[in-house]
Amino acid sequence: MRLGLLQCDVVDPSFLRIDGDYSEMIHRLLEKQELKFELSTYNVHKGELPASVNECDAYIGGGARHSVLDEKEWIQKFRDFVSGLHAHKKNLSGFVSVIR
Repeated sequence: MRLGLLQCDVVDPSFLRIDGDYSEMIHRLLEKQELKFELSTYNVHKGELPASVNECDAYIGGGARHSVLDEKEWIQKFRDFVSGLHAHKKNLSGFVSVIR
């Protein structure tokens, strides 16, 4: 299974030592489930999105310090991409980072 991580923010550098960046956290979490997968990370907050909703079988998204109402170009593109996922009946799951 090919999974796409739609990364909308980065972990504050002062917290990286706890669990690493989001891609590392998600990778470890999925490995514990003994799933066979390939994880591709897209830095949505830097304008990087999959060229097509079909690049991956399913997608994982996370939170950000920004609001969907913020008028940033990358947020509008992300909203459009998520709408495309819905239209093509692609799976999108969210995750929440918890600082221990």
